[in-house]
Amino acid sequence: MATKQAIITQLTQFATVLRHKLTPEELAALSQVWGELFQAVSDQELTCACRMALQRCRFFPVPADVKSALDELRRQTRQNQPALPPGKPDKVTRWVSAVSGQVCRKSWRDARFKAAANAYFEAGPGMNSRREQLARDILGPEFVEFEKWAEAV
Repeated sequence: MATKQAIITQLTQFATVLRHKLTPEELAALSQVWGELFQAVSDQELTCACRMALQRCRFFPVPADVKSALDELRRQTRQNQPALPPGKPDKVTRWVSAVSGQVCRKSWRDARFKAAANAYFEAGPGMNSRREQLARDILGPEFVEFEKWAEAV
């Protein structure tokens, strides 16, 4: 579920980047509506979808813009990931998911990593050698922590 704070953060980033002035009342109203519309979306999915929408939008987005980006991200994920048996995801899948989420977050916070993050997500499913090297470059010491976490899980 997308948290109120994540929604406010995304709306504020849209307003800042697209130079759209939001009053506190507008921000509160938008966060309420977006919260209802994106209640089944995780913070990570919302952040990635908003990042994609921000790259495309010339004006402040409506929820349909973000929903379209979210649908495309989910479609890409389904195409790039092998089908998993029902139940608990395996260790590698959880690790790749955690690394991918951190790559997305870091590229959102720091524009220097944007191109590398795009290459990471375009490098195919799973954790191939190209994706691993890009993740190491983007995450630096954090990547080692993910390796330790994966060994412990």
